[in-house]
Amino acid sequence: MGWLKDSIFTIREAAIENIKQLTCIFGAQWASRQVIPKLLALHTESNYLHRLTPLFGMSKLASCVTADIVRRQFIPVLITL
Repeated sequence: MGWLKDSIFTIREAAIENIKQLTCIFGAQWASRQVIPKLLALHTESNYLHRLTPLFGMSKLASCVTADIVRRQFIPVLITL
């Protein structure tokens, strides 16, 4: 999860891809409890690059999670951003 705040974009991108793969393996409910809250918490960071990370993460994870997770967890952050 620390890689999500790395200063290099490709590192952050690789971290998001790893999270997507883990979500596909362990399931949407696991991600909803363990990963997504930490990813979405970055939307309040002072660094704009870190605020972009949840956007990239949501776009990657949308195919692996349920519509309910998108509605309950992703949409409020999208509206805030």
